[in-house]
Amino acid sequence: MLKRPHVTTEYEYFRNHKQAHQTILLDLDQVVNTCRSFKQKGQTAEAYRVLHGHVSELFTEHDQSFDDPFMQSTRTENFALL
Repeated sequence: MLKRPHVTTEYEYFRNHKQAHQTILLDLDQVVNTCRSFKQKGQTAEAYRVLHGHVSELFTEHDQSFDDPFMQSTRTENFALL
């Protein structure tokens, strides 16, 4: 993101996006601990289902909230240059 001309570390969207990544890491840590408890109980398949579902949800939400709008803004800028 920082390679884009209008994006700096002070840019609010950049700060929010960075915070979202930190939140994802915390969420992933929690779901891994949850999955570990399933696995310890011999419920390995359930652990994988929980992990897959949670990770899919996290990244879908992140893409819709941050990545898709950012990518769209870069495409719009590119068309404006033509």
